[in-house]
Amino acid sequence: MNPFDSGTMVARYAAGRPYHHGRTVRRALGDRRYDRALDLACGTGLSTRALAERGTAVVGVDVVPAMVAWARRTTGLPYAVGSAEALPVADRSVDLVAVSSGVHWFAAGPVAAEAARVLRPGGALLLYEYAGAQ
Repeated sequence: MNPFDSGTMVARYAAGRPYHHGRTVRRALGDRRYDRALDLACGTGLSTRALAERGTAVVGVDVVPAMVAWARRTTGLPYAVGSAEALPVADRSVDLVAVSSGVHWFAAGPVAAEAARVLRPGGALLLYEYAGAQ
């Protein structure tokens, strides 16, 4: 059993996460726009929300059903329960794959291969971590 897969743990997780994602995504992407994106290890949906605020059609993906349920309820955006190593989307179907503070949960090789599989030509992989207030 995943220790994050309970309403109590998800609420504690959500309460401890500051919303820096909008600012961070703006800094990382600048003026570049992406039509369709996946947000891997989306957790409670903070990074999914930041991408949607830019006008990107984004789907959050997380392996923890309780995280996905929280994100759906609090953001109203689309989410899927799934593994970053076996993404639940078609080949060449997205322009951006984003991961915020989730890289440490993945097997790097399989996730890189999956990102390459689902990204359209010219697509991008965005990895970013939270490092405290700056």
